[in-house]
Amino acid sequence: MLHVGYEVFHPKPGQFETLSCRVCNTEMDVRRDCYGPTGFAEAMSGGGHLHDSFTCPHAEKDWHVKVLRIYMEAEKTNSDTLRGILEKDIADTIKTENK
Repeated sequence: MLHVGYEVFHPKPGQFETLSCRVCNTEMDVRRDCYGPTGFAEAMSGGGHLHDSFTCPHAEKDWHVKVLRIYMEAEKTNSDTLRGILEKDIADTIKTENK
């Protein structure tokens, strides 16, 4: 399952030339001028709109899922010390796994 705002984005057509994944900082793959829903409520109502679709090419790899979970944990913590440890773990995992 892809996480909007982290490893997939749906901006207005032409709003961005390129985007980087918030999780691993890799340049994202892009599909231009897509039509369809970009969220749960819109999908359930049968709606849709024109948008570009940016997706990280690593989004479903095991190491990326692990890094995403750590990244989300780092966002939640109020501790600067824990955030620093988690950010180091993220950097180390990306460095060793993203080959």
